[in-house]
Amino acid sequence: MDNYYRMSDPKDEFIVKNIQISMLSRKKKGSKTRTVLKTLKVMDNASLVNQQATARYQKIRELCIGNENLPAKSSGHHLKCYYFYPSSKTRFMPYAIEEMSRDPLIILYHNLTSNAEMESLKALAAKQLQPAGVYHTTSADNRNLEGYTRIAKMAFILDEESAVASAITQRLQDVTGLNMNFSEPLQVINYGIAGQYTPHYDTFPAKSGDRSHPSHDRLATAILYLSDVERGGATVFTNINVRVLPRKGNVIIWYNYLPDGNLHPGTLHAGCPVLVGSKWIANKWIQSKGQMLQSPRNGG
Repeated sequence: MDNYYRMSDPKDEFIVKNIQISMLSRKKKGSKTRTVLKTLKVMDNASLVNQQATARYQKIRELCIGNENLPAKSSGHHLKCYYFYPSSKTRFMPYAIEEMSRDPLIILYHNLTSNAEMESLKALAAKQLQPAGVYHTTSADNRNLEGYTRIAKMAFILDEESAVASAITQRLQDVTGLNMNFSEPLQVINYGIAGQYTPHYDTFPAKSGDRSHPSHDRLATAILYLSDVERGGATVFTNINVRVLPRKGNVIIWYNYLPDGNLHPGTLHAGCPVLVGSKWIANKWIQSKGQMLQSPRNGG
């Protein structure tokens, strides 16, 4: 595990010290945390996984540290940066846009949320943080299970309980053109040292047309970065070699489906381990229902 989290700089004593302190404090919290740490150590033991899995793991690690030898797969598209005016309301405050990918469409909005808004969300969430779970479609009763693939704490904030959450939801509607009446509540997440989320999709194709669980109907995903992270914590799209650094105030939005309705393989993504500091984000998932008469904006 030490090697895994020291991957950005094996000689950085600050990182090593933080890891040691984190591990010592976590061991005091009981066998559950020790089990998590043991699982992370298994991830770094290549002898326990097959060659293909080892190659995938190595690629994720290279993406997380920002290896420039892994160029983004842009499918021949020329990526752009520009200012975007979604409505007359923002004529004097355009949004700065950076295209991260055109296929799938991944758009990074710079400084979309204010410092006051971010601090408000974190303060509200801090009062109700719980261990983050992972939804497994293969479980017997389709229940939400806590898994070792996600090490974080989370809380949901409804628009009805927070004017800030409501304002952010409206702003996301302005920039995307999507109907936010069909979206899930903001999910605020905190990743401490070693916090991470292994590669996953945000949506799952429903069997036999059953879309009873919200994750079966997530047309688009928005991640709001509520804090800077001193080291680590990037969001990486492992099939297209795209890496997005956590920068406070920025928001990344992408679409989970292909035009034919199938899941886009390029949206497979992971949250890299936090090496130093603390990572705060908020997720907003927009459902496909209710979007039939909408005209999604691509930012340009």
